[in-house]
Amino acid sequence: MIVETLTSPVILFFLLGALAAIAKSDLSIPDAFAKAMSIYLMAAIGLNGGVSVADSGFGPELLRAALQV
Repeated sequence: MIVETLTSPVILFFLLGALAAIAKSDLSIPDAFAKAMSIYLMAAIGLNGGVSVADSGFGPELLRAALQV
């Protein structure tokens, strides 16, 4: 489990960014790619949340959370 966690893409990209910052690298991500990744991640988070709501059903906790936004 620890090996799977440490080799996950999220952790590896974090480490790459940290190493680039420590090395004072001029590593950059093209704007078009960054925008596409932002849209993809927002869609993935929204779909994941929608699936969770569909699995758990609409209850008072969900209504309370929706009204707090």
